[in-house]
Amino acid sequence: MKITSIRPWLVKSDASYWGEYLFVEVTTDEGISGWGEITTTTKLANRALCTILRQIGLAVAGEDPARIEHLWHKVFRSFTYMGSRGAAVECVSAIDIALWDIRGKVLGKPIYELLGGPVRDEISLYTHPNQAKFTSKEAVVREIRDIVESGHTGLKFDPFPHQGPSVDGVARERRDGYLDGSMTRKDEREAAELTALIRETAGPNVDILIDAHGRFDVPTAIRLCRSLEEAGQIDWFEEPCPPESLNALKQVRDKVSAPISWGERGHTKW
Repeated sequence: MKITSIRPWLVKSDASYWGEYLFVEVTTDEGISGWGEITTTTKLANRALCTILRQIGLAVAGEDPARIEHLWHKVFRSFTYMGSRGAAVECVSAIDIALWDIRGKVLGKPIYELLGGPVRDEISLYTHPNQAKFTSKEAVVREIRDIVESGHTGLKFDPFPHQGPSVDGVARERRDGYLDGSMTRKDEREAAELTALIRETAGPNVDILIDAHGRFDVPTAIRLCRSLEEAGQIDWFEEPCPPESLNALKQVRDKVSAPISWGERGHTKW
């Protein structure tokens, strides 16, 4: 079996927060295809990835799709001087998923069996409130009550002002204007008040999870986390600082009580 092409599929969808999905299909000469998915946060990034994926397809055409580790390194090391984060790793990830999909189809086994067997039978999931509905205190209460009554025991939100989907494809960090890593006292107070209201509505047995999207410097992140701990007994604080700096994350962790959640922008096993 040989790889014949790598095809990006950009699919418009109202079900996606970003308005579209980016799927990747690896095709073979025996008619078996594997699928991966790497939807990014802007339309510009998705379209750039499509171009890169087509070029990678030319480089791996004729390769054996069963040589998954070999192909991972062949693609990854072709971008080695670009660093380990960004478009190159996005493409490696999608192709790797698709190659495992092909392997499972060829062997007639679910992928988790090929990777050593299932780790657990169940996993806890949280949900997100629709913050577009947060037009008043009463509206917030209705949205949170609906979530709790649906049976969810964890919810995650971003309490900091100026949230919502981008219509022009501009990244959240730039759109919100927090490029210096700080926040006004007014915005801090509003975040604490919203978190307190959600905790009061959800009750003590629901996990309240905060996502800061990597926007803040260390002093601001510490102050915000402590404020939300006091206001809403939060259960984690996700990406308080830009994810590149593990030292900054450690400084925050050492000064707050809530666990620090991190990982969605960490890349490769290293």
